[in-house]
Amino acid sequence: MAYRDPFGPLLPEQTSDDTDAGWGDREQDDLERLLRERPPHHGG
Repeated sequence: MAYRDPFGPLLPEQTSDDTDAGWGDREQDDLERLLRERPPHHGG
């Protein structure tokens, strides 16, 4: 029989800093982000 913690897991599956929102990023269209963050050597 395996041990089961009656209170559930101690750590969540994913922490808040493991998400885009946790790093201060907004949800947005990837194309918009890619065009905005295009490296200078790619022209534009």
